[in-house]
Order: sequence, then C-alpha cells, then structure tokens
Amino acid sequence: MLIRRRRTIAHELIAADAGGSFTCRRFRTTHWPLNWHSHPELELTLIIRGEGLRYVGDSVAQFSTGDLVLLGPGVPHSWSSKPQPRLTCESLVAQFPEDVLGAGWASSAESRPLASVIERAAQGLVITGSTAVAVRADLLALGASTPGLLRLGLLLTILGRISSAPAAEVASIARLPAARLHAARGPLRMASRADPWAALIQHLDAHADGPLSTTGLAARIGLSPTSFARAFRRRFRCTCTDYLGRIRLARVCRALVETDQTIASIAFSAGFSNLANFNRRFRAAYALTPRAYRQQQRTGL
Repeated sequence: MLIRRRRTIAHELIAADAGGSFTCRRFRTTHWPLNWHSHPELELTLIIRGEGLRYVGDSVAQFSTGDLVLLGPGVPHSWSSKPQPRLTCESLVAQFPEDVLGAGWASSAESRPLASVIERAAQGLVITGSTAVAVRADLLALGASTPGLLRLGLLLTILGRISSAPAAEVASIARLPAARLHAARGPLRMASRADPWAALIQHLDAHADGPLSTTGLAARIGLSPTSFARAFRRRFRCTCTDYLGRIRLARVCRALVETDQTIASIAFSAGFSNLANFNRRFRAAYALTPRAYRQQQRTGL
C-alpha cells in the first residue's frame, strides 16, 4: 500500500460486539496517552473518572469526570491525561454505524431531529445539564446490558434524548466539521500509527510547557519552516502557535480552578514566557481575566 505523507489521522477499525450491531465497552487505565485518530462510526464517550485535555478536530479543551461527548463519523479525536500515582482513569464508549437503525431510517418524520444531531456531530457535541444526567444513566445501563433488542432500544433512547435536548445543553466543540477538515488536506485514507503529523500532535501535547521552535517542529515533519507553517494552517485552520496556545490555555484553566498558585506561576509553568502576552491571549479566548475566571469557576457564578 502506498503511504502518503499528507495523511494526518490514524484510522481506527471497530468491530461490533458479538451478537450485536454496535459496540459499548468500558475502559480502565492509568492514563490516556494522546492517540489522535478517527473512524467512520459515531462515538458517544462518557468519562467516568479522569481529567486532562480533550482534542476534537481543531479544538483543544480541558475535560473532567462526567464529560459526555458525541462525535460524528470521521471526526479526529483523542482524550489525553498524565499518569498520576494510585489514580485510575475510566471511560464508557459506545461506537455505532450511522445506519445502526436500519437503511432509510433518516427519511422518517420521527428521525429528522436525530438526523440533524448527527449532522451537527460532525463538529463534535458536548452534552451537559439535565440531558447529560439522563444520558449518563442510560449509557451506564447500556454498558451493563447484553446485545439484543433491548440494548438497541437503550441506544435509541439515548439518541432521542440528545436530539430533543434544549439547545443550551448540546454545544458544538470544533470550529469546523470533519468534512471541511478532511477537505483541507485531501480525502481521508487509512493512516499508519507512525504518521508524522499525528506524532507531531503527540509531541505538542507532551512538551507544550517547554520552549518549542518552528524549525524543530518543521524538522519532525520533514519540511522547511515556511512549508511547515503553510501545511499546519491548511490542516488545522490556525497557526501552530495558536494551536499550542490552546493547549497551554486549557491547562492554565484547570490549574486556576484546582490550585492556589499565583496566576504568573501558572502561566509560566504552562509554557507562556511573557505575562502580558498570556493575559492578552487568555482574555481573547475566554472574555475574562484569569483572576475573574478563577473566581467565576470557584463560586459557580
């Protein structure tokens, strides 16, 4: 098979559970290493225990226990966390083909809201509020059930809850839908785990708190700095500096809420070398100062 350098996302092959048309599995691990990939199935992921960064398309955001996300077909994604002594990460993941309800399901009047949700899921959807509470309970029941009609009914109930949820409880994650991301770099093909662009994202995740040069990052892809900058913008619709800033800001947000460190200390630890630049970037991203963000998150106001 011809391996093309332009490929950027590992393509995961998913087999349905024995006796069923889809898979629902629970995963327990010490941590989630960044494994940026995609697959043609939809995916509903519940974080039962754990925290870190969630990568979906062109989005990087923090996540924690209770995070509930629906991803459409072909959406590149990964959850990433660092190992912590005596702590276990746990997730429950349902993966199902778009035609799991049978051929022609989308043409029925009852299914139109669901078809709309699946279309929106091309950007990834984070589910919150009372809808998330109900879906979490149904998903846990789904994970404990055996393949059969009742199990398929549970999946349909979950999708029905999401499709009828208030708009404020189902929000898009990525700025661009998966199809536009793929169009920017050509058709999505089977990719190897050693793909240089996937490895680059892993490198950014692992070393975001340190100094990173465009020359060094470009060398990892085998491009000149100028070609690297153009290629990165085509693939992610932002500069590498902007993408790296999203990773750092997401980590800053968690530290602001969970620690009592000074804002300057948090910013420098996350990889920002200039406090004025950090404050400007933070305010542009969250429309709040870091101090106001910390107060808002801690008081719930």
